[in-house]
Amino acid sequence: MPNDAAASRSPATDRSGERGLSLVELVIATVLMVVGLVGIMNSSVQLHALQRLDAEVAMAYRACLKSLEDLRTLPMASLMAMNGSGFVIPGPDPTKPALAAQAGDTDGLPGAITVRLEASNPRRVIYRITATAKWHGASGNSSVELMTLWGGVP
Repeated sequence: MPNDAAASRSPATDRSGERGLSLVELVIATVLMVVGLVGIMNSSVQLHALQRLDAEVAMAYRACLKSLEDLRTLPMASLMAMNGSGFVIPGPDPTKPALAAQAGDTDGLPGAITVRLEASNPRRVIYRITATAKWHGASGNSSVELMTLWGGVP
């Protein structure tokens, strides 16, 4: 006598030997794949923004360093006259500025030089020279600052 449970199943509902995916399994797999792809795309966009910011910081750092090196060629007596002067941050094309100054910048240049008298006596003088770059770029407002001390005979 056949088993009543096995006999009550019709051939259309008997899936014991079939292979494949049901529609629910296919939908779940598709949702998981879409969630994974959205995560990868978001990471890719964030990586691109960080690469742009890294390039901007490198350009600003080089411009600050060059400005400090240019000041070293000046005589000590003319250093204080450079206080408050601005500078451009050049890009790959030196004729065009690469970075724009932040909104509200008085001279419209992203770079600024600050010269302060740090210490002095009758024989020597020491200046604190700061080159600061403040720009609006890939991630909003950013800044880089380099400082050096320069001393000598006045």
